[in-house]
This record gives sequence, structure tokens and C-alpha cells, in this order.
Amino acid sequence: NARRGRVLWKLGTVFLIPAVIMAPIGAYVGVHTPRKVLLWVFAAFLVYTLYSLVRGRVKEESASRFYGSIRGYMLGVLVGAIAGFLGGLLGVGGGLIILPVLALIERDAKKVSATAGYVALFSSASGFTSYLFLLRGIDYRLWVVVLIGGVLGGFCGSYLMNRMRTLYVKYAIVSIITFVLAKILVDLV
Repeated sequence: NARRGRVLWKLGTVFLIPAVIMAPIGAYVGVHTPRKVLLWVFAAFLVYTLYSLVRGRVKEESASRFYGSIRGYMLGVLVGAIAGFLGGLLGVGGGLIILPVLALIERDAKKVSATAGYVALFSSASGFTSYLFLLRGIDYRLWVVVLIGGVLGGFCGSYLMNRMRTLYVKYAIVSIITFVLAKILVDLV
């Protein structure tokens, strides 16, 4: 994605820095929060993400105001901090929280996906490392398997995204989020 110019580096970094800082705090709170509460919070954010992706976009001139404005950067820092905290809290990396905000700023679903992946990679690493220190007594071989699976999944997703039309990327994102949301709601009810 980086070689194809799909990652919006400046925009992603505005979200990335606060997300990486807040992910360990979210992980700490997550360790001390009941599982059912975390699942309800996660389900709520999946609903928010689906709504934002399906609803559509803001006008082009509104989206362009984000770039280069203090207000836009402040919004990016705030969203990045919230995404990092919630990503650490829920153990998801924050990409799902940043994704709908990026979709309002950028029209190209491939760029949105690639930039959210860039932010989520580092936010996830920050939260993952925090959980390694917070959760004692867990078999580290399991962590290695999860890490390898995450990396392989990221490469597979990137490979597939580069071969799909932009509209199909959006459909795939919506389908995956819908599936995860349905699974969580079935487990909760």
C-alpha cells in the first residue's frame, strides 16, 4: 500500500501519535473491566462504524477543510486519542474507530483502508505490548501465534485490497464489520 501511494502519511500520523500513547491506558482499563461491558462497548462502536460507512460522505469542501487547519489537526488528535484508548481497551487496534472519520475526509476507500491499517498497526503494537506486561501467567506461545496470525492477516488483506475495485473494498469492510457485530450480539444475548 505504501509503494502504491495509498497511505496518507501526514493524515495518518495525526491520528497515530495519540493512538499509540493512549492504547496502553486503554489496555490497563480493559484488564480491570468486565468482559460483557467491553463487548457491549465494542458492539456500539461497530454499529457506529457501520452507520458511518453506509450513511455516505460530507461535501467535498467540508472534507478539504481538515487538511492544514488547526481545527482539523485537533480533531485528528482527539479522534486518535479516543481510538487508541478504545483500541487498547477492546484489544482491536483502533482502526475501526478511525475508519469512519477517515471515510469522511477521503473518498478513496483503498486509501481509507490503507491509512487506517497504518494507524492500527502501531496502535495495536502499543496495546499488544501493554497486554503482554499486564496479563501475567499467559502462555507466550499463544501470543506468538496471535502475532503471526495478525501479521499474515494484514498481508492477505492488503494483497486482496490491491486486487479489488474500490467499491468492493468498501463492501468487504461493511460485510466483515457486520459479521463481527452479529457474532458479538449473538454471544451477548
